[in-house]
Amino acid sequence: MPGVRVLIADDHEAVRRGVRTLIASHTDWEVCGEAIDGLDAVEKAKSSRPDVVILDISMPKLSGLQAAPLIKNELPDSEILILSQHDLAQARRLALDAGARNFVSKSNMARDLLAAIDDLVKRYRTSSPKPNSVSAPPEHSAPLSAGFEFLTGAGEMGRVIREHNWSDTPLGPIEKWSQVLKTSVSLILNSQHPMWVGWGPAKTFLYNDAYISVLSLAKHPWALGRPAAEVWAEIWDFCGPLADKVFAKGEATFVDDVQLFMNRGDFVEETYYSFSYSPIRDEFGKVQGLFCPSKEVTAKVINARRLGTLSELTAKSLIEKSVEGACASAFSTLAKNNDDIPFAMLYLIDRERKHAFLERRCGVEGGVGALSPERIALSQEALGTFSQAIIEVATTSQSRTVSVKDLGGLPLGPAQPRISEALVLPVTSHGQRPVGVLVAGVNPTRTVDAEYRTFYELVSSQIATGIANARSYEEERKRAESLAELDRANTTFFSNVSHEFRTPLTLMLGPLEDLIGGADVRLAAEDQERLTVIHRNSLRLLKR
Repeated sequence: MPGVRVLIADDHEAVRRGVRTLIASHTDWEVCGEAIDGLDAVEKAKSSRPDVVILDISMPKLSGLQAAPLIKNELPDSEILILSQHDLAQARRLALDAGARNFVSKSNMARDLLAAIDDLVKRYRTSSPKPNSVSAPPEHSAPLSAGFEFLTGAGEMGRVIREHNWSDTPLGPIEKWSQVLKTSVSLILNSQHPMWVGWGPAKTFLYNDAYISVLSLAKHPWALGRPAAEVWAEIWDFCGPLADKVFAKGEATFVDDVQLFMNRGDFVEETYYSFSYSPIRDEFGKVQGLFCPSKEVTAKVINARRLGTLSELTAKSLIEKSVEGACASAFSTLAKNNDDIPFAMLYLIDRERKHAFLERRCGVEGGVGALSPERIALSQEALGTFSQAIIEVATTSQSRTVSVKDLGGLPLGPAQPRISEALVLPVTSHGQRPVGVLVAGVNPTRTVDAEYRTFYELVSSQIATGIANARSYEEERKRAESLAELDRANTTFFSNVSHEFRTPLTLMLGPLEDLIGGADVRLAAEDQERLTVIHRNSLRLLKR
């Protein structure tokens, strides 16, 4: 089965490296490309035309489930295989619904991946043989028509702009575009940085290849030629006044690390961007358009936000001296980051491991039926979404993802969408049995990717560390108190003994002194010395 070409798409280098190593063990297979997100996978699949596409189910920009149908639409002969490591039964069903032919668990990847690819390729070769390589492009492309020369070497968007029907837009046919507009479009099309131009009063939208990843395939190529206010309707309440300022006053503006909730697929996504709006003037100095280079900084901002939470948890875990104080301190920190942690509940397991008690919560009311019961019996079946998951996690020490989309009483997430998922994690450290269970909501404007899961695992670990430190301090305090009590008892005992000795010693010393110093008493020298020693020692005992 020669010449099998595989495209790998996963946002983690370690996973891609593992898949690459497995494929390299098969002499007739080769990796024709690697993608770091779903949008990248779609674009690279178009250019490399692989036989098999391996997609991680959860990736930035487009998930594997979103990218799969787009790839199948472009490349119906390519086979798709989905990778995942969570909720395997549900993931398998979702993968098949998205158009994938097979599914492999990441935990069993070394065992199952090669066999799954082999099965796909056999089916693919049998049903739809095709050449293994991409057809070579023509050596010479036709020269551009007069007036279109500014689109020379302009990549994919150059072609899309040439083929677009501009007569239906405020810009009119390309042949009638001003030279300033053509120069501006040529500038962005020949840049590797994400850029767009808004032209005229409607701010008609034009963009380059690099900006496709900002729009995502949910808006590309639909956005081309539309008013900017329509393209970015969900964020135009923030961006619109900045753009209007450029046209009204001719003043440039710059914003850094601004939070924007973009609709780039099937959900509203929390993103962060740094961008500027600059005026584009014609030969008479009049503002005709705006120029916007942008840079996504979502990963930087969110990672810094999560790191701040973890750093504060770590610092406070060393301070608190009681379990109650450690839990209260941890949840005061979690409550500050309601972007990543819209709600959370901490259940502590009693020493007999028969019950879990609600110790702390934030973002939800306590004791609300199935949402936040005050006590859960671990030895019996329980009703309620969280109760069942808490019992399972307390027993198995394995995290779980639960659906909460139909559960009332939960807060709304950033940008006001309903929270649909929560993670239930064991609170444990150093491989010991869980001391509790953490229930934490998932920001509905972020995907539950590996970074998000790792963040919550670290939060759970830091809470466990704080509890362990507090319990160690409490045990040390109790031990010190026991030793102090024992010392006090010893002191009291010897004080009592000393008192009991004092009275008879006093009664004995009088006659003894008379015997030693009496003028009418004659003692042998040896007896005199012995009585003197007795008298001296009795005085010592009396002083104690």
